[in-house]
Parts: sequence; C-alpha cells; structure tokens
Amino acid sequence: MASSARRALPVLLAGVLLLGLGDSMAGPYLVLFGANEARLSPFQVGVFVSITAISGMAVSRRVEPAHSTASSTRSASPGRQPTMLTAR
Repeated sequence: MASSARRALPVLLAGVLLLGLGDSMAGPYLVLFGANEARLSPFQVGVFVSITAISGMAVSRRVEPAHSTASSTRSASPGRQPTMLTAR
C-alpha cells in the first residue's frame, strides 16, 4: 500500500499546483467582473470575495473529519496524535 501512495503523491501535488495556479489566475478577473460588469460597490466586492474564501474553509472543515477518521484507523500507531501546522 505504501508504494501506491508514493506513486499517487506526484499526481496529487501536480493537481494541487494546477488548482492553485487556476485559482490565482481566475480570482482577480472575478473581482474585475464584479466591479465592472455586475456594478458591485467595493464593499459588495469585498463581501463576495470573503464569502468565497469562507465557503472554501467551511467545505475543507466539513471534509476533514471524514478523511481523518478513515486515515487514522488505517495507519495510526496507538497513542499517536495527528500533526497540525500552525503559524506563529
């Protein structure tokens, strides 16, 4: 099983990279569309962009418990806690 995970890692990394690039290219145009074509005020554009970011975090939080439960039952050692990276 470990070898299949190692083979899937480059595919996952490439997918995440492409998703990030696509998001970074589409984001500014979405703001321009809201301001120019939909005639949103700066406040409305800010609210729209904030809702987009918050909804992404909400979906991530919703998906994470199912993933953690599935992966922790397969490969976790007894007493091992999940690792979390945080900014200081």
